[in-house]
Amino acid sequence: MNIRIGKVFTGVLGLLALAAGGMIYMLYRTREMLVFRLTDYLGISSWIHRMREHAPVLSVPEWVIYSLPGGLWTAAYILIMDAITHRWTQKRRLLWTMSIPMMGVASEILQALGWLPGTFDIIDALCYVLPYAIYLCHTCRSESQKNRRSQLPNFKMSHI
Repeated sequence: MNIRIGKVFTGVLGLLALAAGGMIYMLYRTREMLVFRLTDYLGISSWIHRMREHAPVLSVPEWVIYSLPGGLWTAAYILIMDAITHRWTQKRRLLWTMSIPMMGVASEILQALGWLPGTFDIIDALCYVLPYAIYLCHTCRSESQKNRRSQLPNFKMSHI
């Protein structure tokens, strides 16, 4: 696959993860959340309210409502940053893509210590770490395969 097409696909996948996290948040979180003040300000509250009325009443596990959006937003950040920084060195990309997941984990630790408002949740921490762990494994595997290919001898098939 052409690298440019691959990175566009990665960016689009990131935007879809961002939208999916937003939809879960808008459809299933309480109306008292700060984000709903933004929807009031933007004048889209009535549209959001209609979506919430028609949202399927499913027995959705709590972690999907309360933790998965953060994980999807973390994945979105990682994917979009990877698409933007594809020409950077692997080390630099890994450092930049690590920032949001580590801030998420740090916020959970600070909540556990009582230094930040909120309640520590191990599922939240896992949802911040898991997208980065998957990205790290994929990136290292891809880099390893690229290095192996570059070390293969270049045989010319001119006699065929």
